[in-house]
Amino acid sequence: MKIIFLNKGDVKMTNEIQAAVNVLAPGMTVSLGGGRHMQALAHAIADAELDVTLCSPAVPTRAAITALGLRLVDLPEHVDWAFDGCDSVDRRRHALKSNGGIHTFEKLYADIADQYVLVAPPERVVDRLSPAVPLTLEVVPPAVWQVVRAVSDLGYVAMQRTTGTVTTTPLGNSLVDITADDWGNIERLDNAVRAMNGVVGTSYFDHQVTDILTTDAAGVAVWLK
Repeated sequence: MKIIFLNKGDVKMTNEIQAAVNVLAPGMTVSLGGGRHMQALAHAIADAELDVTLCSPAVPTRAAITALGLRLVDLPEHVDWAFDGCDSVDRRRHALKSNGGIHTFEKLYADIADQYVLVAPPERVVDRLSPAVPLTLEVVPPAVWQVVRAVSDLGYVAMQRTTGTVTTTPLGNSLVDITADDWGNIERLDNAVRAMNGVVGTSYFDHQVTDILTTDAAGVAVWLK
C-alpha cells in the first residue's frame, strides 16, 4: 500500500504500522508523533475505521489527521497509546529525538501516555546511542551564547542550529546541537544542561519509552520491551 502525503514524497505501508494498528481498540485516545510514518499510521487508522480520538505534537501530522476527517483534540489529560519515531534508540529504551526540534512537546505527550512506543527501522535500534545524532537543546534566544559557552566548558562542542529545515522550535526558541565522539556519559551531560538557565528541554528521552516497535531480519514486526 502506498500513501501520498500532504507534503512531498510518499512512503510504503510497513509491518510496524500494521502492528501498531493491531493494538488499538475503539474508545482509545492515541497520540501520533512527527514524520511520514506517523502520517502513514493515521492513514492506516482511517482505513481500519477505528473509532479512536487522535492527538499529535507535530503540525504536519495534525494536518494529515484533519485531512483524513479523523477526530483530533489538543493535548488531553490522558493518552492510551502514543507512537513516535526517533533518530536513535538503544536497547535500554533510551532515545535521541533531535532532528525535528519538537522534543519538548513530544515529552508532554509521552508523559501522559500509558504506552509510549518508538517506531524505528532496525538500523536505528542500537546497543549505544549513535554519536551521529546530536543532543539537541531548546534554549530561549537570549541565553544561547551562555549555554554554548557553558557546554564548551564541560568539554563538548555546541552550536546553535542555523541551517536545515528546522532551526527553531514551535515556541520560537533556538535549537542548540551538542556533539560528542560517543554518548557513554549522556545521562550526566543531560542532567547538567537541563539545569542551565535558559534551557527549556533536551532531546534525550531517558525514561519515557515503554516499547520499541521495529522489524527483524525477515521484515517481521517485533516489539522490544
